Amino acid sequence: MKKNIFCIVGKSAVGKDTIVDRMCKNFGYSKVKSYTTRSPREHDPKDLQSHIFSTKEAYMEDRRFHDIVADTFFDGNYYWVTSDLLDRDVDFYIIDFAGLKKLKKIYKDKNIISVYITADDKIIKKRIYRREKDKEKANQRIENDRHMFAGADEYNWDYVVTNNGKEDIDEICDEFNIFITEKNGFAWWE
Repeated sequence: MKKNIFCIVGKSAVGKDTIVDRMCKNFGYSKVKSYTTRSPREHDPKDLQSHIFSTKEAYMEDRRFHDIVADTFFDGNYYWVTSDLLDRDVDFYIIDFAGLKKLKKIYKDKNIISVYITADDKIIKKRIYRREKDKEKANQRIENDRHMFAGADEYNWDYVVTNNGKEDIDEICDEFNIFITEKNGFAWWE
């Protein structure tokens, strides 16, 4: 079992999946595929790599019989992860802010490293409107994030990544990899 799990937190459209997927591709890391009751996004083929699509009944069964260590309800759907998924020797878990705080309190078997991915609010809105064709849903997502991430800027993050789109993703990932290797007890030059 790996010593650390890097919990990736950030508002919608800051590039969490893009950065994590690039880290996995470039450096051989792995990520947790969390469960969700929502349907896959038709226009996003990478979405199938980020979640295990399930049912509300399966969520209720996992709550009853399995060790759910983090869960959230967003936009009419459940998202959750069990200790079994986190114990599969993974490096990254993309999670919301409330889930991170809950996970740190109840899941003591791993060293939880908090990573905040952020971007300028104007850039986030532009990305959300590009991704979400329904403007009302886009506005709901922006408003939901405003509430869900209240206090996030003042939180004591272990690492912060800014992804405004002007930065080179590979450069961001190279710097992030140095941080990870140091946290895992390796020098980046080894």
